[in-house]
Amino acid sequence: MSSQFPSKVDVAILGGGLAGLWLAHRLADHADVLLIDDPAPSRSCISTSLGVVAAGQGDNPARLKAALGQEASESLWRWSRRAVSGLRTLCEEFDLDVSEGPVLRLALDEHEADELRATASLINDWESATQVEVIDRAELVEGGLGDEFLLGIAVDGDFLCS
Repeated sequence: MSSQFPSKVDVAILGGGLAGLWLAHRLADHADVLLIDDPAPSRSCISTSLGVVAAGQGDNPARLKAALGQEASESLWRWSRRAVSGLRTLCEEFDLDVSEGPVLRLALDEHEADELRATASLINDWESATQVEVIDRAELVEGGLGDEFLLGIAVDGDFLCS
C-alpha cells in the first residue's frame, strides 16, 4: 500500500463525483473515510449525475410525465429540487464558488421545443414560487447563442458550482 494512503479506513469511496462527495461529507463525522478519485476519468459518474442535479431532474418534466404519469413526475421533480438545494448547501460548505444561473435548457428541434414549453408549464403548475422564463429563438440569437436553437427555458433557482 502506498504511504499516501492510511493503513486502515472504515469506508473507502471510489469516485469524487456528486454521490461520492456527498457520501464522504456525510460520513466524515462518523467514520474514517478515504475518497479515491481519478483526476482525469474517461467517463465519470459526474458526467451524468451532475447533469441530474444541475437540471433538477434527469430528464425534463414533460418527458417524465409522459413516461411516469403526473403524480410520479411531480414527486420526482420536487425531490430533485430539494436535492439541488442540498447540493448548493454542500458547495457552500466546501467553499466552492456558487454562481446564479441561468442554466439554460435548449431545444434543437420543434419536438424538443414543444417538450420545453410543456416543461415550463408543468414547473409553473408544480411550484408557483418558481419562475420559468421561456426564451424564443430571436432572444437566443441576440444573446449570442447562434441560431441553432429554437427555444430555451431558464428555471429560477438554477446555479453553477465550480
